[in-house]
Amino acid sequence: MVKIDAGKYFTPKAIVNLSILLGFLVFITMVLSFLGKEIKDKADQIQDQRAEIESHISALSRLAELGAAAKEAEPAFNELNSLLPKRDELVAFPRYIDTLATASGVDERFDFRGDEMSPTETEAGHSAFSLSITGSYANILVFLEELEKGRFIIRVDNFDVVLQRDNSLFKADIQGLVFFRD
Repeated sequence: MVKIDAGKYFTPKAIVNLSILLGFLVFITMVLSFLGKEIKDKADQIQDQRAEIESHISALSRLAELGAAAKEAEPAFNELNSLLPKRDELVAFPRYIDTLATASGVDERFDFRGDEMSPTETEAGHSAFSLSITGSYANILVFLEELEKGRFIIRVDNFDVVLQRDNSLFKADIQGLVFFRD
């Protein structure tokens, strides 16, 4: 068996050189690992910023589309707005109801109720009302048809019709909203 003299190959100078080489390799590995992590973090940041920029671009394009649509809708909006009576014209609403009731052959009792809601940019103002009408069924239907065709825009929230047994007339109770603009 051949004997190898390890002392000949592993001299103190060789051990120092191998230690320096090993230390240098560990150092290079750590630097490359750190740089790789930094590059990955920067790439993630760039990707997040790109997604945010795309989101902003999308929002700006939607805003531009909405602005164009708003310009197109403005004449229609103005026309619809002109159909609504002004707030001051609501004073004529009870007289209008009375005129319709007289023409339809029904008795009426009308009251505004609650607070009115002022108009906003997107919604018309409205005021709540309560209306009771008494008459024959046919006359009540005529009154309701005329009210529906009338110059005031209303929304009926509650509608009850009851037959009064003592005089064979019908009584209709209506709660709703009448809309207006400023």
